[in-house]
Amino acid sequence: GEATGNLANFQDNSATVA
Repeated sequence: GEATGNLANFQDNSATVA
């Protein structure tokens, strides 16, 4: 997912942000 920083997407973003 995109690095929106939303808690709802945190799990999905973790792969992108981290």
